[in-house]
Amino acid sequence: MARATVVDQHRALLIERGAGADVGSWALPGGHVDADEPPAVAAARELAEETGLSVAPADLSLLDTGFLEFESGHTMVSINYAAPLRVASGTLEAGSDAVTAAFWSRDRILEEPPLLRASGVEQVLEVIDEFGRP
Repeated sequence: MARATVVDQHRALLIERGAGADVGSWALPGGHVDADEPPAVAAARELAEETGLSVAPADLSLLDTGFLEFESGHTMVSINYAAPLRVASGTLEAGSDAVTAAFWSRDRILEEPPLLRASGVEQVLEVIDEFGRP
């Protein structure tokens, strides 16, 4: 799985999942990597499909990787990227399997932590801190 978020100063772009077992939870935009597809290309593709914002794969910075284990027994490797809003183009709107695409501020995340899947609150706050500088 490859995921990417866009960061605008003190806000990170998240999507509310509208399909699958995690409907109603929030996550970094992302999805499965196609065969022979580099992870950064997959992350950029998924970002565009789920949010309407496009970022060149070369403009994505690697955040980290993670090994996810689900209650069903399935496992997954997640490769997570971020880019500043200034390199993104397009119009923000939920698409694909996202119900909502919205920027969450650092303060909002701390006040009302979203139910995050595949990314924790700490990781999203770290993304904002690292990539959210103007």
